[in-house]
Amino acid sequence: VLGISAPTGLAAATLDYQLQTRPDGALALAITRLDFTLSDLALRQLDADSPFLVVPAFHLAGGHFNWRRLNP
Repeated sequence: VLGISAPTGLAAATLDYQLQTRPDGALALAITRLDFTLSDLALRQLDADSPFLVVPAFHLAGGHFNWRRLNP
């Protein structure tokens, strides 16, 4: 057990996705243009008044993911 209370802050994500059934019946998923932002993230130990970690802003842009590669 980490002894950390639930984090506070905001998370936002935008993405494009394509879901496809391959000829063998398996599903394939492609995610493109993934943008993810965390803002005002704060982590506190249980029973602590002040956070031990504060991240004002964290942003990932242009991410992609390809699971079971899509057919052309």
